[in-house]
Amino acid sequence: MDLRQENVLLKNKLKAVQKGAELEQQPWEPSPKKQKIMTHGTATLFAGEKILVGLDSFKEIVNQSSTIINKTLLISKFIECKEIISLVIRPRQFGKTINLTMLRKFFSIPIHPDNKNCRYELFKDTKIMERSDVYNKYFCKYPVIFLSLKNNESCSTWSSMQTRLCQQLATLYNDHHYVYYQVSQKILNKSRFDKINSGKFKDGVTKDALLYLFKYLKDYHRNKCIVLIDEYDHPLEVAYQHQYYEEARGFFASLFGALLKGNNENLEKALLVGVSRVAKSGYLSELNNLKVFPMHHEVFANYFGFTENEIFMLLQHNGKENQLDDVRQWYNGYRAGNSLNLYNLWSINSFINEGNLKAHWIDTGGTKTIKDLLWNSTEDFKNNTSMLLKGYAINVRIMEDMDYNMLAQKSNIDNVLWTLLYYAGYLTKDKNDNLCIPNMEEQFSRFIMNSLSYYDVTDKMAETNYHVFIIGLFNQAYCRGYKLISNREAGTGRFDLKIEPTEKVNFKTGVFMEFKVLKNEKQNKKKLQDKANEALEQIKNKRYFSDLPKFTKQCVICGVAFQGKDVYIASEVLNSWQN
Repeated sequence: MDLRQENVLLKNKLKAVQKGAELEQQPWEPSPKKQKIMTHGTATLFAGEKILVGLDSFKEIVNQSSTIINKTLLISKFIECKEIISLVIRPRQFGKTINLTMLRKFFSIPIHPDNKNCRYELFKDTKIMERSDVYNKYFCKYPVIFLSLKNNESCSTWSSMQTRLCQQLATLYNDHHYVYYQVSQKILNKSRFDKINSGKFKDGVTKDALLYLFKYLKDYHRNKCIVLIDEYDHPLEVAYQHQYYEEARGFFASLFGALLKGNNENLEKALLVGVSRVAKSGYLSELNNLKVFPMHHEVFANYFGFTENEIFMLLQHNGKENQLDDVRQWYNGYRAGNSLNLYNLWSINSFINEGNLKAHWIDTGGTKTIKDLLWNSTEDFKNNTSMLLKGYAINVRIMEDMDYNMLAQKSNIDNVLWTLLYYAGYLTKDKNDNLCIPNMEEQFSRFIMNSLSYYDVTDKMAETNYHVFIIGLFNQAYCRGYKLISNREAGTGRFDLKIEPTEKVNFKTGVFMEFKVLKNEKQNKKKLQDKANEALEQIKNKRYFSDLPKFTKQCVICGVAFQGKDVYIASEVLNSWQN
């Protein structure tokens, strides 16, 4: 090679390195941690100046001197897990993305060597640095493919989804552009690389895009790759909602099959995270080396969500440790493994920032499918929902795996619904493996109410739907110490709903409700009023209130009439009813 060729090669290599350094957003000098270290039991907290709600970048949280729980032992757990490909299923707001970005910063080889010092500062004094064996073998030693499949909600057609994926894959290629001039042309086809990097390539290229990148990185770094995929299931949820599910499923099966199946010569380990358990449903069905870890599995149990010890430290650092019992009552209840109770990050961080015990948890997506299914569910499902809203646990089947095609099969609809509600975080399992509502934050009851007010009600189970809606509406009464009782014999009949006081509540008022539904009639306000008054008289005539506790001071009776989204309530306060 002559001097001119050497200069060209050196120039190209420098361009690639500079390109990579820009992509790392290089702070050329390391940023020392400013957080103080707190410990409680086995948990460690880096106590910073503030808590950032919604930020999901490990690097940004640490560098902004924000408070962060030390979850770095997830790194060693991931390495030591015998499975090559691990899939972790958790509800939204459980720290999945933060953890993946942490793994990325630990494993990935810095493009500019000086950046290793910055990475070291990120992990300095963390638990994983006590594991010298892990640090010496894995820290900044592996090429990492990190792919986030979030933010596809607007993709209403398969074409728009493909366009979005082209952009995501182009970003990934741009992150690793440094290989362009260094990898042998026998391996790296520059024309293909340029097409993918442009974000305008066609379907046939995209299916193998990750496999090609795998090979480029292996050739450049002389080491196997680690793969991290965030929200692996989100595109399928969007595709199902917009009716291009089969096209999406086939495409992603090919994309991830090429990346992860039979690729041991290039793949060191892979971690996928998501909300729904659809891994084996044709999407990743050919991956025999994949292991699913749902919340009730012991492995990875304490690395997603906050544990009790971690909550104590967060409250203590923010001067709220005297509110621990209230926080438990409001936000605790997600059971992981055999005995671990977890809290979601969003609710706790929002409470600490705002100081208010209220419902902070929000579902950022994935509920439209469940809402649609609710209106096709059976009466058994609605009866079980009523039991949940009254504080009971129910024994129903959670599916080990599901396919979105099952959603159209009426014979499976209840099992599919319970499975979706469980994995989305609306429900959890108790110590007997029965489903129950996690806590007072009432995501489930609010979700049921919002869903059942979503459409006009015209089906034959309309009264059952309204019944569940009202129980959800009054679920807060149960949380405040009242009893919710429905469809029970009393007096000379069977009431629809009773809200009964207990001795511990301040306002010892009992409430009875009777529901009536107008069906197959034109909207008629007078008929609706008459129906409500008929329900009110039924309560009186059948003396449902005769079995209220003697300490009850007051009784409110309500006749409630529904038609579509219209409602009329006739009510009366009884101060004397026990004779």
